[in-house]
Amino acid sequence: MRLRRARRGFGVPRRLSLQARLTLLLLSALLLVLVPLGAFTLQEARRASLATLSDALLVRLGFYSAVTPGDLVPLAALANEFGGYGFVYHTEEGADAGAGSGALRFTDTAAHTLPESVRRALEAGATYTGLHGDALFAVVPLEGGAVGLSVQAGAIGTLTQRLLSAYALAALGLFALVGLLGAQLLRLVLAPLNRMAAAIARRSPDNLAPLAVPDLPEVRPIAERLNQLLRELSRALERSAAQERSARRFAAQASHELRTPLAALSGYLEVLQRRPDEPRALAGALREMARMRGLLDALLTLARLEGRARISAPPLELRAFVRERFPHLALAGAAEPVYTRADPELLEVALRNLLRNAERYGAPPVTLSVLSREGRAQLVVEDAGPGFPEALLARVLEPFVYGAAGEGAAGGEGARGTGLGLAIVRAVMAVHGGDVVAENAPHGGARVTLRFSFPSGWGGERFSQGG
Repeated sequence: MRLRRARRGFGVPRRLSLQARLTLLLLSALLLVLVPLGAFTLQEARRASLATLSDALLVRLGFYSAVTPGDLVPLAALANEFGGYGFVYHTEEGADAGAGSGALRFTDTAAHTLPESVRRALEAGATYTGLHGDALFAVVPLEGGAVGLSVQAGAIGTLTQRLLSAYALAALGLFALVGLLGAQLLRLVLAPLNRMAAAIARRSPDNLAPLAVPDLPEVRPIAERLNQLLRELSRALERSAAQERSARRFAAQASHELRTPLAALSGYLEVLQRRPDEPRALAGALREMARMRGLLDALLTLARLEGRARISAPPLELRAFVRERFPHLALAGAAEPVYTRADPELLEVALRNLLRNAERYGAPPVTLSVLSREGRAQLVVEDAGPGFPEALLARVLEPFVYGAAGEGAAGGEGARGTGLGLAIVRAVMAVHGGDVVAENAPHGGARVTLRFSFPSGWGGERFSQGG
């Protein structure tokens, strides 16, 4: 944890705005350019200054050696001009009467020690320039010897310091200029983002209309993604509102449906209180109790299914499943095995509700077909009754939708049913990721098709591969 905090300390502070971060990045890039450039410039300036001074010394010494060779007086004047001292070296052949062979004379009386490379140049009578410490030495040959000058290079250092100061001031000015111009430019570049942020801030929480998409290519994906999120949020809110309305309607309908058997049960109990041996009252009370129990069971089943997430079901061969759970039914459809993924217990609940509806509101024969269409496994339940009433066909899968006996409405337990049978079927298919289609068959009768979302497999090949 400490390591992470330490690393954050070397980075850009998190509270800096994007504009400030980009400005710092721009100034950092400028600094990375100016520092090496300044070092290179100062080095080249020092080298050029030394080369110029060396050339000037060689030219003046050359002129001296041509006009007054060996004379210390003009050499001393020349040395004073450059702020240093001069020296003359005579070989054995070039020594005069006052100077022995190998004699080295200086233009002043101070004790000087020449560098070894300078002494070798004097003895060889060679042209030489070199920097030793703060002193620049120059040597040119004379007839019978050599002459040289030693000058202080401190002036070059002073020049370099002045150049460094000027460069630093120029760099600071450039830094300030680039910082101001960069900040203004970045403000213009980031203006679409700022406008978008201002537009979002001005919005009311219930305004989910799409944002205006800027023309700037870097900002366009952000606006498009925000609009996509707004659309998804709007759809989610619409679904939530629809679910809330459905839940309220469901609660109202459930209370109404429970009130009816409770009122009937209360009436029968009052009769039994007065006449305990009344058989019709007892039968009616038991009938209403059974109806209420069936309604409560259906409500609990539907509530559990509607609050359940999509399941991960095992592979299931539908023909074998139907033969095992509904052996009395005549099975139609494909002769080959049809595989899908489904929970056997939930699927049995759905099929029993469909078959109960067909038996109560339809007419025989009732057929159950196992099909594979467009790569999807399907179960189809048909009867030979009058079919669904056209007025109810669009709402037949909703809870508490009734029709008169023999008119093909949704049904369930009891004489009239609970009105939850097809709603439970739809909820079962929803947790499987499938859907339900309720329609009237062309030849007459009601037809309900369960369509699974998982691909069907012939002989289980796909499931043996994918598990």
